[in-house]
Amino acid sequence: TERHYAFCADPNDGKSARCNAVFDAPLADASPINFVLSRVISGTSEQLVNATNLHARNGRFAIQGLTAGNYSWTLSYVLHQPQDTSGNDTVIRQSGVFELIPLLANSKP
Repeated sequence: TERHYAFCADPNDGKSARCNAVFDAPLADASPINFVLSRVISGTSEQLVNATNLHARNGRFAIQGLTAGNYSWTLSYVLHQPQDTSGNDTVIRQSGVFELIPLLANSKP
C-alpha cells in the first residue's frame, strides 16, 4: 500500500497544531470543484468538508485548520472543451489518502 505524508510546523506541543493541506487541480482554474475531505479514525470516516463550489487559484487550493491524523479526499470538476472543438466535456476525478504529521518548530537555537 502506498503511503502519503504531509508535514507542518507546530510552535507548541505537536498536539494542538492546526495545519493547511494544499491540493493540486491544475486544470480546474475555470471550473467549480466538488471536494470531500474526511478524517479516518480507527477505520471510521468522519466527513469534515463537503464543498461543491471550491475554486482553484493557479491550479491549487488549500484547506486550513486541520489537526494531526489520517485523511481521505476526493475531488471532481468538469474540464470544458474549447468552444471551437466538437469534443465533449470531461469530468476529472481524483482521490487520495494522507497522514498529517506536525513537527515541533523550536524557536530556540
